[in-house]
Amino acid sequence: MLRNYYQGTMITVELPKNQYKGYVVDCVYRYVKDMNKYALSMWLRNTEVDDRMQICSQEINTQYITSTRENIKKDVCAIVEQAANSSYFDKSIETYEYTQKCFERGNAEFENEENRS
Repeated sequence: MLRNYYQGTMITVELPKNQYKGYVVDCVYRYVKDMNKYALSMWLRNTEVDDRMQICSQEINTQYITSTRENIKKDVCAIVEQAANSSYFDKSIETYEYTQKCFERGNAEFENEENRS
């Protein structure tokens, strides 16, 4: 039998269109009983590209937040909204777009090589 790991529940939060057109944040959260907190990981995704990038803060992949089962969705949305208002996602979006450009350029070069063969 294959091992499986419970990753939690995911909600997608649309970033403000006037600031981050076409970007959403996929937020995965799960309750950690020992800590009495929720573990939250965020992934940046462009709605036009089927790829996402994990948002890490100072090399930390997961942050722990205090919330209740009834309020967790509202609290996660508030965290994303506050981050968007403070331009927190700017660097991640720059990195995401740079990575996509590198892929496109490399892919075009690869296809040119294949056509020359």
